[in-house]
Amino acid sequence: MSTTKAPPVVLIENASEEMTSLIVEIREHNNAGMNERLRQGERFFKLRAAVGKYQKSNKDGLSYTASVALTGVALSTAERNRTMWEFTQNYQISGALFLLLCEHGCNLQTFAHDLKESFKGTFSSFESRVTGNSAVDPTNADAVAILAKDLKKALKKKVTPPPEPDAELTRLETEVSELLVELPKAKSAEESAVIAEDLHQARVGIRNIHTTRMGALIGSIAPFLEWDDETTEKYLKAFADLPLPLQKQRYADGVNLLKSLSVGFKSLLAKPEAAA
Repeated sequence: MSTTKAPPVVLIENASEEMTSLIVEIREHNNAGMNERLRQGERFFKLRAAVGKYQKSNKDGLSYTASVALTGVALSTAERNRTMWEFTQNYQISGALFLLLCEHGCNLQTFAHDLKESFKGTFSSFESRVTGNSAVDPTNADAVAILAKDLKKALKKKVTPPPEPDAELTRLETEVSELLVELPKAKSAEESAVIAEDLHQARVGIRNIHTTRMGALIGSIAPFLEWDDETTEKYLKAFADLPLPLQKQRYADGVNLLKSLSVGFKSLLAKPEAAA
């Protein structure tokens, strides 16, 4: 009796066979969760269209918001998935690549919303790397990171004015609160995975805002602390890895320090000898 041997595992560079197997397994499950988010987005897209169609002949028909509420899914999650699906369809981007770019702080959907028509012109120069058969392989972490960096560099030059961080931070914090309530109510492992992924994405957004704001703040304080660029960069890298509540506290501490420095300068400049 002959037995069929399993194909050999193609090892990832600088990784053992066990590490490679686990990385591949995690990728597969992660991609499955991403695909489920896309399918969920398509369902809400169809629901929205069905609501509009029904309301044309039934004025008392359920609204889209009320319909979403009956699904048990938070409206913020429904809209996040729906608009993501629409964007990936319009621009022919794989859901996996889209979400991985978001992980690197490059949400193409947000850029498209902020830039309107100018987004298309800038994006066109990246189409070969983002869409179709020549697109970057989502499993190639280095290539995805480089693509995200290049996209952000090109697109951020076009964003004016920049999005309001306070409004976006409030929105994301509200979304996290809603998702934490929704997560224990998940009726299946798949639904739980989708909610968990949404929760992760919202937290990534909050972390990006915290880090950006702290970077600007440290830029103002660093000279008084006698920090060089290397010390500042090292601090910000450590800050980026802190838990979100601690990031928020450290930022508040930095703001208070800057305020105290400001008060000190005002007091100094108010002295007669300073005006002489």
